[in-house]
Amino acid sequence: GFLVALASLIYFQAIVFFLLIPVGLVLLRTFNWREWAYAFIGLALPYIFLVSGYFMMDTPVSEYFPGMSDIFVRHGQPFNIMQLVSWVFILGMLIYASYFMVVTIDSMKIHGRKVFILLLWLFLVSVATYFAIPGAGIEMLSFTAIPLSFLFSHFYFRCPRNWINEIL
Repeated sequence: GFLVALASLIYFQAIVFFLLIPVGLVLLRTFNWREWAYAFIGLALPYIFLVSGYFMMDTPVSEYFPGMSDIFVRHGQPFNIMQLVSWVFILGMLIYASYFMVVTIDSMKIHGRKVFILLLWLFLVSVATYFAIPGAGIEMLSFTAIPLSFLFSHFYFRCPRNWINEIL
């Protein structure tokens, strides 16, 4: 929670990744109220430090948030042809590797399944944030690289050796 709050002080759209902490706690751990409390306390601490610092300097906190209205403004992102080709290739690989994952997930161990479900949540949260928050730029899609790299590496490690997979 602390690291997510620190990231949100620099890039406010990163606050949505706090959703992954409760999801991870539910998936990977048994219920312990201290872990939940630490997550929320960790989320609050950087903001408490920020407000305290502004209070000690006798400066209004509203000066920290002058650009918050930019969160709700969509910034146009032009793509060139090479970027579009690479996004289409990544989308095709995502569909192909996801199908492979759906077929082989029953043969995985329980912990491995839970980790891949958590990575699926990371992927969905980052893509949903990119499309739902108008001010989220293309850098929000860079967070999808983490689950995609795990998915692609699992696919290439476990896929059968045939000419299509060798080309990919």
